[in-house]
This record gives sequence, C-alpha cells and structure tokens, in this order.
Amino acid sequence: MFASFISILAATVAPNTGSAVQQPSPDRDIVVTSRRLDDTARELKACIARRCDPLQDMSATLTHAENEFVAGEYRAARRTLAAGIGRNRQYAERYPEPVAGLMRANGRIAMHEGDVDQYRLQLLDMADVLRNHLPAGDLRVLGARLEVADAFARQFRYDLAHRRYAEVARDADAAGLKKVQGMALLRIANLRVTQALADPAGWTSSAERSIAALTTNADPGLAPFAAAANVLTARLAEKAGDTGAVDRFIARYASTNRETKPVLLSTPTIDLEKVGLRRPVRAGGTRDAITGLSTLPSSRTGLATDADPEWVDVSFWIGADGKVTDVDLLRTSSNFAGRWDEAVTKAIGERRYAPITLTTNEGGLLRVERYTFRYDEAEFVGSRIKTRNRELARIEMLDLTAEPAQMASR
Repeated sequence: MFASFISILAATVAPNTGSAVQQPSPDRDIVVTSRRLDDTARELKACIARRCDPLQDMSATLTHAENEFVAGEYRAARRTLAAGIGRNRQYAERYPEPVAGLMRANGRIAMHEGDVDQYRLQLLDMADVLRNHLPAGDLRVLGARLEVADAFARQFRYDLAHRRYAEVARDADAAGLKKVQGMALLRIANLRVTQALADPAGWTSSAERSIAALTTNADPGLAPFAAAANVLTARLAEKAGDTGAVDRFIARYASTNRETKPVLLSTPTIDLEKVGLRRPVRAGGTRDAITGLSTLPSSRTGLATDADPEWVDVSFWIGADGKVTDVDLLRTSSNFAGRWDEAVTKAIGERRYAPITLTTNEGGLLRVERYTFRYDEAEFVGSRIKTRNRELARIEMLDLTAEPAQMASR
C-alpha cells in the first residue's frame, strides 16, 4: 500500500520540492520545466561571493539544489545543500525555519539516493533546530517530529516510530493542534495496518484498536482523520477476503464529498516482485510503513551492487470521477534500464481519488511525479565502505506538480 488512504497522511509541514508543470497544449504535450542549471549555479555563486544576506543565500541554495534534483543530479544537489548548511547553520537561532528547510531537503534527496542513515540524521538535525529555537508546542516543531517518526518507520524501527507518533499525538492534543494530532493518530493506524497486512495473525487486533482510536473519537477536530481511517478498515477487510470493501468505501465517500484538489483514497502496491526486481518477502521480512513495499531484512551480507539510482517522471490525469487516465512517462534518467516503471505506471493507473469538482471547460487535473528506483546503501561484512544492497530495493516518489495543480482542457 503506497498511500492507500486519504492523502492527508502524507502531508507534512515540509515545502514541496519540484519543478513547474507547463500548461499542456491542445495536443496534450506536457513538459516539465525548470530554470537552467547554469543560471541557478551562477546566481548561487554570485550570492556567496558577495556574502549576501543569509536568507538570500539559503533561498539561492535551495533553488539550485531543487534544480539539480529535477535534472537528476542527486549527488550534486546533496553537495549544494551540505555546503549551504555549513555556511548557514550559525544563523539557526535567527532563521530556524530556513536552516531546517535545507536539512529537510538534504535528507529527502539522501533517501532518493539510498543513504537512509543520512536521511534519518538530517531529519533529526532539522527537528533539533526547530525545537531549540521555537516554542515546544509550535506547529512546525510537532510537524518535524512527525517527519522524524516517519524516518524511523521507513527503517523498520516500528516500535520506536510508534512511540514517537504517540508522543506527538499527546503533545498536539495538549497544544490544541487537532490537525497534527489527527495526522499522528492516523500514522499509528497506518503503521499497524501495514504490519497486519504482512502478518494478519500478529497485528490485526492492534491495527483495529488503532483505527478505533480515531473512528470512535467524538472530537469534531478529528473527524476528517476518522473518515480517513475507515479506508484502513476496508484494506483489512480486503486482506481477509472481502474484495469489494475498498470500492464500497469509495462509493460512500463520493456520495458525501466533492473535492477541488486531488485527494487520494486508494492505490495498489507498487509491486517490484512481479517485475523480478525484488525477492518475495519471506519469514522475518517486513513492509515499509510509508511505502508499503515488501523489503527483506538486512543481514548486511546480501548481494552488493554499484548501480546508481534510476528515475522517471510520470504524468497522469485525474478525471472528475476520481479515476486516473493517460499515464505516461515524460522523462527518464540516462541510466534507466526499464522494467520497474511498469509496476509504477500500473499502480498509478489503478489509483482512486475522491471525485473532483471541475469547471465546464476542464477535463481533469494534471499531475507529474518523480519516481526513483534505488538500493539502500549498507556496510557488508569485511568492509566499512558502504555499498548498495541488492536485497534492499526501494522506490521513492516526490510530487513535481506545480501548486495549485495545473488544470487544462482536453
């Protein structure tokens, strides 16, 4: 389950990293656009040379790093961000959010590269900056703590992630921040459902209790999250053999809700096993609580590879009925070898969004997303040099759609 519940679960206080989407022409050509790398590199270099204001420095750094990421130059983007953090960390007390933003971006790109340790460490640094220089009950502090818990969940440290989510839910409740509290409780429910889908006997009861903590809560501020939790119940029912459970949930939701922005209700797993790029999950294996992909436990003696990450940009349309059409590959990395994109485009095509209110001349909403296929970096027995582990294949996604979502006539 990549994100098989209302998309608010994936929402954080993090800014969107990505490029603009050019308005499509009548023949449906779509182009992902961004500023020239030479231009953003030159602007950043000039800013540093004249010792520009820290805010200008951090803005130019982030702009150039985002541009490098969109161009597929992940390592260069990380070097740009690391240098920017080095120059501006001293201004954390005066500008905690921008400094934390550089760390967040660095962590997210590290995850796309497969450096899961740096991903976690960068998010911990980000959370520390915000916690040290903002009030404890501040929305940004609690949001950062959620992201740190996500990082633990992605490294299969489920118990620690659960504790972190529970602490955020408690503190958000005390601060009256119902949205953050709801996101934390929904993450707990998703974590347990993810475990239950892999091990029904061991985790279904815990998953049902976590869902009930939202669905039976009378607090009106948590009502949207209770509605979101219902799709998790449908997922459990589907696992138990009720193949129509998710469809019935979507029908109920559609009868009472009409959105103006994309709200993801259900999507299938991006299944790398079927295209031969992941071994079937075995006893002791687990599933990523954020992506839902099955991943083998790391013995650190697995098969090594030096393969660099591959990436594709995928465009698709969401119709008024919430169904996806016209899934296309826009661009691919120079080392793209194929196969895994089949699993991505298949899963996107089977997504279900909430019905969307469109004007009379709109045929749907256009979305563009970046998918990166990579192997986690790990240390193998006999060496302290990190090498990519073929047993730990993952796919990362980042939305490249300009906000608000581009709408176009068909």
